[in-house]
Amino acid sequence: MRFLIDENVPHSLISFLIENHHQVLDVKNSKYHQANDEELSDLSVRESYIIITFDKDFLGIKNKQKKLRCILLNLPTLDINYLKSYLEILIKTHKNILNKKNFLIFCKKNELIVL
Repeated sequence: MRFLIDENVPHSLISFLIENHHQVLDVKNSKYHQANDEELSDLSVRESYIIITFDKDFLGIKNKQKKLRCILLNLPTLDINYLKSYLEILIKTHKNILNKKNFLIFCKKNELIVL
């Protein structure tokens, strides 16, 4: 899968995704490091990336962007092992959603909301 990783995501999570054979665009280490959320949304649509972010502003962008593909992490901890495990399970169990052209998965501690 192709993931666009927002600037607020820890680098060790990026490494984890790469180690698991995903294609990753790390915004903070790219020419897009100062792009705003709407520019990143447009880029993700144009280049078929799934955005991974902690930024709740993407909830508002989802209403405007018809083809947004986004995983919004709103979890109770930033523990990297927890995040890795959470993403691994999410990717394996929700491939049917991740292959769609339009979704926002809002990840909470005990709840997964798909918009």
